Amino acid sequence: MRVPEERVGMNRHLSNKYAIAGLGVTPVGKTGMSSDMLAAEAVRLAADDAGLSVDDLDGFITHNAGMHGYGRATGDVPRRAGMRNAKMIWSMYAGGGTAMAQVMTAIGALETGMCSAVVCVLASDEGTRHDLRASIIRPASTAGAYGMFTPGAIHAMMFRRHMHDYGTTPEQLGMIAVTQRAYANKRPDAIMHGRTMTIDDYLDSPPVVEPLRRFDYCLVSDHGVAFIVTSAERARDLKTQPVHISGVGMSHQLKLSPKEQYSMLDITEAKEQAFSMAGITMRDIDVAQLYDCWTVTVLYELEGYGFCARGEGGAYAADGMLGPDGPIPVNTQGGGLSWTHARGHTQISEAVRQLRGEAGGTQVKDAEVALCAGHGGDTSYYDQTPCYQHLTVVLQK
Repeated sequence: MRVPEERVGMNRHLSNKYAIAGLGVTPVGKTGMSSDMLAAEAVRLAADDAGLSVDDLDGFITHNAGMHGYGRATGDVPRRAGMRNAKMIWSMYAGGGTAMAQVMTAIGALETGMCSAVVCVLASDEGTRHDLRASIIRPASTAGAYGMFTPGAIHAMMFRRHMHDYGTTPEQLGMIAVTQRAYANKRPDAIMHGRTMTIDDYLDSPPVVEPLRRFDYCLVSDHGVAFIVTSAERARDLKTQPVHISGVGMSHQLKLSPKEQYSMLDITEAKEQAFSMAGITMRDIDVAQLYDCWTVTVLYELEGYGFCARGEGGAYAADGMLGPDGPIPVNTQGGGLSWTHARGHTQISEAVRQLRGEAGGTQVKDAEVALCAGHGGDTSYYDQTPCYQHLTVVLQK
């Protein structure tokens, strides 16, 4: 594809230079396994998927403990998996953007020659441990003084603002959850497979932090997901079809006013950086995996990326535009709301499956370009300065 000069980004030379060459996904739900056991199994599955030995993996990046107790023993997972030749072992926390941040870090390790094949992994045993956090914000903080004890409260404020500014209704927001549940009903690997949901079911679900209801919240479960990043040249000779990393980008909220920081996502720079690097526009996207810790996150992403105009995200979802017959199908395995919430690894793993033609009952025909979005960062949970980051990865066959 010839890229118009005005859309050539400063990192264009990195576009499609690296690829995801292996994917490993464990069963989700309650497994009875520890997070380290799940992570090690995901690494082994990813290596097998790529046709590599675990000894061929010389870079390891994991999601660290953060606020959710993931990956408590960073060194334990490479040992369990048998990674005897690792040159880099790294942990990071970027909330729901961790998978996208791992992609960026892996590219850096490969570009400098530090590593030749980097496995990026996230695993959790929250379902087995029934680990539900009531509060992750210090009461002795500005946020805590106003009852803001969970990220759910922050997202509830975001939706309340959207309702005020644009007249968005709970019924419209609920169609995001309903559509994603319909996708999950076609995917036997999803936690919510076989559990149908109507808009009446959604509206009847109890409020958690008004105006958000139970079905606005993502799932809590066990899972392990790993993917391998290596050079596109090497990936071509491996077992499975490579998925190329075409573009990456990041936005954050520090440029917004204090009032805006609790009421919107800033997606602009993340989109512009990634799309410029990839040499694409929204017209080139075939399938999108948008981060969905809450339904309202998808609402803002629809508008921020330009699926629809600002204020029209609710109507867009209610009109069925996220489904398989819409212009760009969204969260095609059910996402964090109905498949499982593996932070941004939910989005990356499904994008890889779609581009390799492995998405089963929700496969998008002739999918060649996938948009992956991640939304995270934890400083807003612990102090007075909200700083969510938004990360974008564009993947291509």
